[in-house]
Amino acid sequence: MGAKPDAGAQTLQILQTLGPLSVRAGETLTLNCTLTGVGGPGGVKWHKGLDRSQPRIYSKKGNSSKRGTRIVAGSNTDFSININNVRPEDAGTYYCVKYRSGSPEKEELSGRGTEVSVIATPSPPSISGFKGRVESGALVNFNCSSDGFSPRDITVTWAKDGRAIQPSQIRVWPEGESISYQVWSTAEVRLTKEDVRSQLLCRITHNTLPSALEQSFSLGDVLRVPPNVRVETSPSSPVPLNDTVTFICNVEHFYPSNASLIWLENNTKSETAKVEPVTQNSDGTFSLKSTLDLIATEERNLSVFTCLVTHNSQPPLNETVTLLIRPQAEDGESTSDSETVLPRGEASCFKRVERIIAGTYDLQAHNHEGTGAQLDKTALVLTYYPPKGTWKCLKALKVLDTEVTLLMSSHSNAAFWITSACTNSVAEAKSLKDNCAVTQHTTCLSPPGSTNEAHQMVQSSVSR
Repeated sequence: MGAKPDAGAQTLQILQTLGPLSVRAGETLTLNCTLTGVGGPGGVKWHKGLDRSQPRIYSKKGNSSKRGTRIVAGSNTDFSININNVRPEDAGTYYCVKYRSGSPEKEELSGRGTEVSVIATPSPPSISGFKGRVESGALVNFNCSSDGFSPRDITVTWAKDGRAIQPSQIRVWPEGESISYQVWSTAEVRLTKEDVRSQLLCRITHNTLPSALEQSFSLGDVLRVPPNVRVETSPSSPVPLNDTVTFICNVEHFYPSNASLIWLENNTKSETAKVEPVTQNSDGTFSLKSTLDLIATEERNLSVFTCLVTHNSQPPLNETVTLLIRPQAEDGESTSDSETVLPRGEASCFKRVERIIAGTYDLQAHNHEGTGAQLDKTALVLTYYPPKGTWKCLKALKVLDTEVTLLMSSHSNAAFWITSACTNSVAEAKSLKDNCAVTQHTTCLSPPGSTNEAHQMVQSSVSR
């Protein structure tokens, strides 16, 4: 309560409510002011702080902020006021001041002042993170902020999918006394591809709050998971000549969902591909599938098909497959899978040369430009011509119960030999290798039928 005036005195006194007063933001603040005794002519005004040049909180005349309203209008002794919807900036010391009329008017007497503090709740927390997207494995800083609270003490905690995370730093400012404060907290999170559906939580507690304030952030908003791209054919290579072949491009487990793809045939865009709608997987990632149906014509043999995938504005990813077509035999039927020779080098010529010994013994020749590489170990005969850098590959099938088997030397001259499954063949083949020359084909007991004829033709092909 304010000081009591001397009953026998006529001296002017101003009685204000003793402070400090505390009021919550949004409530109404009542400031009491009563005049006793006799003063000169002049009005009463309310000021915040000692600077009288600032706009008055209440004044019947002149410059006023209009924040205060008289409680008892027209009274000559009660100048109490209300300040509605208190804000943090309303904190301070308020003075009820009696002025004496004049030009200019002069301060006659001031009350002792009432100190007011505003209890302000924090604003809802706001989380900000990386602008854009990062791939799994990246360490990302997230910031949680709140302001407008008072008093200064506040607690900020973090959690990811319910598991606590220690903040790397927390700051409350300004450092000294203030009408209100701000808080800024930072947490570091290392993202994984499993974070597509993970939630980051910032929780704020303050003594003005009945319960904690929370704000969540979806880690998927800053995460990018690149796709896995697989390309396959149905049926698998080699494909029978003139059959329908389906190229399948599977774009799997990517995030976010914005992905597109095109097919290239020998670097030329195909316009006939079918692209299915993007589907979401159980883990929150997405998948995309596209098919390309074509006829395996002879012209398409060794063509390169590329699935080109663009995801989330990143550089394109691609997977390629080479179409291998199974040659057709003279009787109109395709040859077996084992007769197809894979291409070696960038420029390849795939050509059927001849069919040797009808019915029981087939030979097939394929020319390949470029360097040699690992080939099928069964039933191949190779000859190397250094001047042209050309591989001649002859593939032999069974001749009755006899097989022609590949043995190969690293010498630059023709140093390849043929053996048949008969006595002393391996020993003689090794001898040929050591001599680094091809002489007559291995002599041995031959199976009945046309085996010798086949050997002679193979030897003739090798000698070319």
